[in-house]
Amino acid sequence: MNKILNVLGKIFLIIILTVSLLGALVSGWLVNHLGTKDLYGTIFSIIQGGDGANMKPFYFIIVESVILIIVIVDGSIILFRVFKDRGRKWFYSVYIMAVISVFIVCMQYIEDKVGALTLIERQLAETTLFEDEYVDPDDVRITFPDGKRNLIYISIESMEDTFSSVRYGGDLGRDVIPELTKLQLDKDNVNFTVDHNMLNGAYTPAYTAWTAASQVAQTSGVPLKDYEHTDRYMPGVVSIGDILSRYGYKQVYISGSDMNYADMSEYYSQHGGYEMQDMNYAVKNGLVPSDYYENWGYEDEKLFQFAKDELGKIGDSGQPFNLFIATMDTHFPDGYKCRLCPDNSDIQYENVLSCESSQLESFIEWVKKQDFYENTTIILSGDHPTMEENYIKENNVPDNYDRKTYVVIINPEEKYTLGYDRQFTVFDMYPTTLAAIGAEIEGDRLGLGVNLFSDTPTLLEKYGYYRLNGELGKKSVYYDEKLK
Repeated sequence: MNKILNVLGKIFLIIILTVSLLGALVSGWLVNHLGTKDLYGTIFSIIQGGDGANMKPFYFIIVESVILIIVIVDGSIILFRVFKDRGRKWFYSVYIMAVISVFIVCMQYIEDKVGALTLIERQLAETTLFEDEYVDPDDVRITFPDGKRNLIYISIESMEDTFSSVRYGGDLGRDVIPELTKLQLDKDNVNFTVDHNMLNGAYTPAYTAWTAASQVAQTSGVPLKDYEHTDRYMPGVVSIGDILSRYGYKQVYISGSDMNYADMSEYYSQHGGYEMQDMNYAVKNGLVPSDYYENWGYEDEKLFQFAKDELGKIGDSGQPFNLFIATMDTHFPDGYKCRLCPDNSDIQYENVLSCESSQLESFIEWVKKQDFYENTTIILSGDHPTMEENYIKENNVPDNYDRKTYVVIINPEEKYTLGYDRQFTVFDMYPTTLAAIGAEIEGDRLGLGVNLFSDTPTLLEKYGYYRLNGELGKKSVYYDEKLK
């Protein structure tokens, strides 16, 4: 019996040592390489969203982690055997003290880097945020004008206001996204500022700061936590797709990646019946060769061309449409440099950002020349701040700089008439998008979002970022029982 307990004790010590060092390694890598403290979101992206994901950016940390585990386990076993043979029982006391010391140091390091202990603490606490603030779209009246307006929604991978110059509210020495900056500053467009002399984007609070979570937040007004794999993807939410399908919209989702990632194909097909045109669709329909693979699937140059082709089919059909386009070229690490990208900088990521900005402008100019444009609203929205942390560090972006996603609305039905600049999160894009295409929303609130054209305070304006973020991090009975 004593022998069994002795073996179990050694195994327990090895596990504690391994987990401590592995947690410290991963936490440091997240902050230093991805610029994120979102431990939950990264774990979700790797585990929940493995299908369709480009795992190359994670290979280095995965290999390092495996090596660390092998070294600790094998090294400990060898040491146990060596000191057993020599009869030096004092070694076990030293080993135990070393494990305890490493555990304490690593836990403090992990907390400082990614707030893991705070995450656990919040999961043990409950919030009433959803009971107090969530507005069920089925409980409010949403009406559309007789002449329904088309929607083109472009989710831009990792695009944030930071990439503009300091003069316009960015934080770079020069503007590397001049075309996108110009779009926000154009007074004919809407960026929810009064004077249009500064860029103004959305914050990404807890459980919204990675692609899948941000898209759910922007289209349903809720965060994406530990959704359950059932026959329905978040069955309790009502999304933009759900609402527009009731009004007869043709809905298409186009992406150059595999939409099995994070089960996004299930989310969009179940919430609105979107036709999914992803990498698999492109191969199946002969748009790209079966062995074609660039970046996460196919590059944005092709994406915009396929979007034009689709708009050529549905644009003049007489049926209102909702076309959702998700770009990928600006994903970390370094972005994907296509044949259109300039060589204005020694930094590849900077050239890719400039290329994306130029391609988006060209696509929008093409749309403006189409007959359907007069009755079409275009929304450009970054999904989350970039994870290209090396680029952020090289440009000396301070830690206290507010990094927000890029947002602009072109040709909306509504005009922004408030006398102050809005502070908002990705949740607010949900009702705001519907209002931009002419919907009237009773109370101007849906999900956790607020119609930014109205004077209703957003949750960010009401609570402040840190309080809102803290509440979102806590366990919610309402969310668990009624939404996911």
